[in-house]
Amino acid sequence: MDKEKLKWVANSSLLVDFLFRDVLAIKPGHIRIGLDYGVGIGTFAARMREQNVTIVSTALNLGAPFNGIIALRGLIPLYATLNQHLPFFNNTMDLIHTIGFMDGD
Repeated sequence: MDKEKLKWVANSSLLVDFLFRDVLAIKPGHIRIGLDYGVGIGTFAARMREQNVTIVSTALNLGAPFNGIIALRGLIPLYATLNQHLPFFNNTMDLIHTIGFMDGD
């Protein structure tokens, strides 16, 4: 859990990581809702909630009950499979975040 405390708050060794304040600075005041599509426990969504941004977190439950952990954190979990169509209209999200699929984390 110590690793989770520093995610998106402090610089890491990965070149592909952005700090959450850098992401919000792209369009200050305009990022209000997003999607966290990844394998994890919703740490990105928790960080963004601290900045008044609502993030829906997908939970794939690959080897662990991630959707339960996300819900226990007071976040919005969405159980999804890899080939499932997500229940959102086009242009609904201001931000889409993914981890664990493209960067190998």
